[in-house]
Amino acid sequence: MRELIAAILAKQKTSSVKPLIKVTFSKTGESDIVVEEDKILMIPSQEETTDSQTAEIVFDNSDGYFTELALQGWDALVELGMEL
Repeated sequence: MRELIAAILAKQKTSSVKPLIKVTFSKTGESDIVVEEDKILMIPSQEETTDSQTAEIVFDNSDGYFTELALQGWDALVELGMEL
């Protein structure tokens, strides 16, 4: 187990760690819409309290992907991670 922890720690210290971000929009009766890091420009703010969480996310709509989507009322699950 120590070797695995050491390997992960060593990898975290290298500059090759890549952030992974995914946002899944869901609504009852609709198919989920998954947006991955290629369409996410930045997450400039996120706040968390005991009973709510909010995040501001800036998406890239240069190709018009979001133009026709009406996501008002949809739930969003934001997943943040790293690729080692």
